[in-house]
Amino acid sequence: IKILDLATGTADVAILLGKAAERYTTSSSSAVLGLDPSQNMLNVGIDKVKHADLSNIVSLKLGDARKLDSLDDNSINAATIS
Repeated sequence: IKILDLATGTADVAILLGKAAERYTTSSSSAVLGLDPSQNMLNVGIDKVKHADLSNIVSLKLGDARKLDSLDDNSINAATIS
């Protein structure tokens, strides 16, 4: 399962999703992708993900919710934005 958290900011929602996904994820690939247009916000989020020991579950990337060309079709099972 792959969950997309749009406008992830400092990754609070992505971390919550990652903690839930951790119980069900058997692969080594990330289950949660957080996307945000602000590198400064992502930098804070990256530290928080590391601190939560979820780097193998949650990945954060610079991006815009209005332009998701970098994502493969049918690669996301669920999405959230808050």
